[in-house]
Amino acid sequence: MAAAEALSGGDFSTAIDKFTAALQLTPSPLVYAKRADAFLKLKKPNAAMRDATKALELNPDSAKALKVRGAAWRYLGEYEKAQADLALAQRIDYDDSIDEMQKWVNK
Repeated sequence: MAAAEALSGGDFSTAIDKFTAALQLTPSPLVYAKRADAFLKLKKPNAAMRDATKALELNPDSAKALKVRGAAWRYLGEYEKAQADLALAQRIDYDDSIDEMQKWVNK
């Protein structure tokens, strides 16, 4: 709960610390995806990709993890990989923000 509050409040470093503590207790695909999102917001796409990939290993249908990993691929200039992850995320759970990112990646 504290991690989610830190993330929504923009304190990404604290959120990462809290998510890490939660993962040490119980590995969870959602917590990995949320920590990946915090890493991405700190402009650490490699760390974000690592966590998003771990989340997808635990839950291949995680739209959140696909969205974050797609955004990380985009930051790294891997547009085809970004497009694939974002398209799959859209099929699982449509999100307008993903749609905008996907349009940019497709260009």
